[in-house]
Amino acid sequence: MKTILLLGILTSLLLTGCVDSTPDPKNQEKDCQEKKGELIPCLTDTGYACSEPTKDGGKSCKNSEECEAECVAPDNCAIGKETTGKCAERTMLVCQGVATVEDGKCGPMMIT
Repeated sequence: MKTILLLGILTSLLLTGCVDSTPDPKNQEKDCQEKKGELIPCLTDTGYACSEPTKDGGKSCKNSEECEAECVAPDNCAIGKETTGKCAERTMLVCQGVATVEDGKCGPMMIT
């Protein structure tokens, strides 16, 4: 139950992250490039969001709270299996099927 609630919260946060108050796409792209980010389309009507590199990308983790973004599970990790993940390389994992690691265990695959 905790995992389902957490996934709901993470999904809400990811979608909220797509909201950008900058109406001019050229400004949005320039701001993103200054942060060494990548402007990517969002799955909402807001258009685009900036996916920035994380400072801790690739670091080993057992929980997303240890990372700037998400603790990503290894490929083909069975749900509930004890594992160590790696902190995501970017702040937004859009259009990727990823499973996160929470409390040292693989979570279900989610597509963001």
